[in-house]
Amino acid sequence: MPVVGVNQSIPTSTDAEALAWLENFAAVLTADPTVYGLDAPTVGDLNTAVEDFRTSYDIAGVSGRTAVNPGGYTQPNRAAMYAARDAALSVARPIAVQIQANPGISDEDKLAAGVVPRNFSRTKIFVPGTAPVLAFLSAGIGTHLLGFADEMTPSSKRKPLGARQLQLYLGIGATSLTLGALNFYAAYSRFPALVNFDPTDAGKLATYAARWVGTRGDVGPWSASLTATILFSDAGGGGG
Repeated sequence: MPVVGVNQSIPTSTDAEALAWLENFAAVLTADPTVYGLDAPTVGDLNTAVEDFRTSYDIAGVSGRTAVNPGGYTQPNRAAMYAARDAALSVARPIAVQIQANPGISDEDKLAAGVVPRNFSRTKIFVPGTAPVLAFLSAGIGTHLLGFADEMTPSSKRKPLGARQLQLYLGIGATSLTLGALNFYAAYSRFPALVNFDPTDAGKLATYAARWVGTRGDVGPWSASLTATILFSDAGGGGG
């Protein structure tokens, strides 16, 4: 029976993935700490560390291949972000180890927090067979804010059982694009999804599609596509 360690639960290949996992971990534990056998000070320390990482990431992080804040993308700011990331992980890992080892916490609750149960081969939970639903929330100056939910629970912001993250794909062009023309943009564990653009994209159309990805790396069906105009002025815009 293969045993899964905590490090296999935490994605660290990119800072964005690590941040998404940490934010989901903190949010789930904050919502109901008693389920996970935690007290308020422990959860408070976790939230402080994750918020520090989020703040530093918003200054010097990278989303896809684009700096989140080009003006803040400096070596000192990047070093500060790495330090904040490592600090947040150092707080989260012992808690995740505790959660993973606790037989009183259900596999479903462990998975909701992003912690893969030790004997994961016993937990035959796969990515859901339902598709996400994308919703256009707003257009800022060079940004889009998207909402997402599962097609079976469109009024809930909670991911369906078996889904670890939402994979968002994006294509930019003069017209709306087909699914095959879209590229992976980012993965999101928490609602909503913020997308950033370059000024050269002003006036073009962004086409989106998304799917759920499970804790095993398996993926679900695609959402319907969503298109929205990219703005770099105060004029209003919308999705379709």
